[in-house]
Amino acid sequence: MIALLLVLAACGTGTPSPDPAGQALAPWPDDPTALLARCATEPFPELATTCRVQAAARLATLGKVDQADATCARVPEGTWRQECHFRVGEELSQAGDVAQAAAQCGQAGWFAQRCITHAAWRMRRSGEVNPRSPDPALEGDRELLLAAVQAGLAAHADPGVAGEGRDVFQAAWGRTLYRGSGHADPRAAHTTAERGPALRTGWAVEAARIEMSAPRTTTRTDPVNLVATLRSAWRQGTVLSGAPDPSPPPERYAPLQIGPQDQGVPHLPLYGGGLRLVGETVDEDADIAILEAVYGWPELGAAPFEAWLADPRPRVRWTAARLLPLAARESHGGDPDGGRARLDRALSAARDPVLRRLLAAQAPRPGPPP
Repeated sequence: MIALLLVLAACGTGTPSPDPAGQALAPWPDDPTALLARCATEPFPELATTCRVQAAARLATLGKVDQADATCARVPEGTWRQECHFRVGEELSQAGDVAQAAAQCGQAGWFAQRCITHAAWRMRRSGEVNPRSPDPALEGDRELLLAAVQAGLAAHADPGVAGEGRDVFQAAWGRTLYRGSGHADPRAAHTTAERGPALRTGWAVEAARIEMSAPRTTTRTDPVNLVATLRSAWRQGTVLSGAPDPSPPPERYAPLQIGPQDQGVPHLPLYGGGLRLVGETVDEDADIAILEAVYGWPELGAAPFEAWLADPRPRVRWTAARLLPLAARESHGGDPDGGRARLDRALSAARDPVLRRLLAAQAPRPGPPP
């Protein structure tokens, strides 16, 4: 409609006129310097704003922090400027500048939490430490990261944002340390320190990836065996090795709906926005991390979780009860009905009211009658 009115206006005057609609529809250049020049000539203010947001994100991709920040400052205050800082924050984290990424997220207003999630899970592996590094080096690397994150988020109007950012970045640190490395050494994760749950999640995710990627694996035909293999590696301190993958596929996570049983129980953020329960002991926490990691492979179906519904540890039972019905929705795992039979058996056998509530809450609805 705008384009039509501009054309009619030009025709009505009888004089030639630039074609602002055509200019607005022309593709934007990839080079951020050229893009900024284009932003300055955009005929419509709304397009000039989105153009600058895009230019700031591209500058951040190249690690040009000051230029990206200055470009956001030229965006009108409010939602679009907050969006600009959000885009810059996630790109800076992927470019390797987590401290500046957190500072941008601190300016992202109501986009801050989303910015934290994107920036944390895009974070690159530290070149300073790895799971075989001594404990003081690992702890120093973690503390340095969290100090930078808290400093960057301190200016946000909501004081809770800094705490949330700390939790998410710590979880992402543990995942990034292992993820795609091809080397799942559990020894660093055998710690009672605060970093332990994050390291155990990172170890379990990479250990599952290595086992599922190995040509010799039997887990695709015997999914329960994967859990047994990972538990054995954990308890014996066995290092699982395989081909590294610099760009492993994103993990699948199960959303956690907080219930009465979760009150006062610690949780750990998972990739993309999920949460998992943290076990009361190191070994219990490792078992929970293993179950969550196994859920990341849909082809395994619901079979790996059924036996865990009878585990004497409540947090392990609750984890299995949350994951089994979600996995039962998949058409894999050796169950012709996609795992519905396993879920029905579990619901029939469950005497724990918390278990029944968790199983029923995520249960797939029956399909229409034939």
